[in-house]
Amino acid sequence: MWEPRLVKKKSAITVHEDEEGVDARANSGLGGWIECFPKACLAGTVFTGGVNGVGEIDGQPALE
Repeated sequence: MWEPRLVKKKSAITVHEDEEGVDARANSGLGGWIECFPKACLAGTVFTGGVNGVGEIDGQPALE
């Protein structure tokens, strides 16, 4: 029988918008997806709005 195991993974959601509340809406959507997996949890978040293109995340103060 298949037994689920705990796997620690990192993933990122990037958004172009940087106004107030954008991070909460993104986390809410991700939270709904995570609920589908009993052993999954959201370990933390970092918000760096204004990221839209390749390389734009480099140098973001929130990542320091």
